[in-house]
Amino acid sequence: MRKSIAYVLCLSVVFMFLVSMSEAGDKVYLKKGELEKYNSLPSGKELYVMKKNGSYDDRANDLEELCKDYLYYRNKILKYAKAGDNQGAAKARSSFNQVNSTMSLEYTEKDIQQMFTLIEKSGYKAP
Repeated sequence: MRKSIAYVLCLSVVFMFLVSMSEAGDKVYLKKGELEKYNSLPSGKELYVMKKNGSYDDRANDLEELCKDYLYYRNKILKYAKAGDNQGAAKARSSFNQVNSTMSLEYTEKDIQQMFTLIEKSGYKAP
């Protein structure tokens, strides 16, 4: 009985350590769907969101950057179209489609939508 209690306590300590390490220092590693626990982007932290295939991108804040690129190219399409620059709009649309495809293939829809929500809450305005 004492051995099993000690074993459970030991496992609990190891589990708590591993959970605390997921947000240790300046890096935050989130599993799929865990981004929804946040009401704002973690300030001063490198955010790694798990991809659909279970891996993490080598670059910090990859999903955030993809979402910002999406907004940037969307605005460029509108700007060029409004100015009558069909060539500029086509180039921006090509980049937009590439970003959208990459984002959709690599990350879950739930994490993508939550990242857009967090970016919007942060007050970010795409140039």
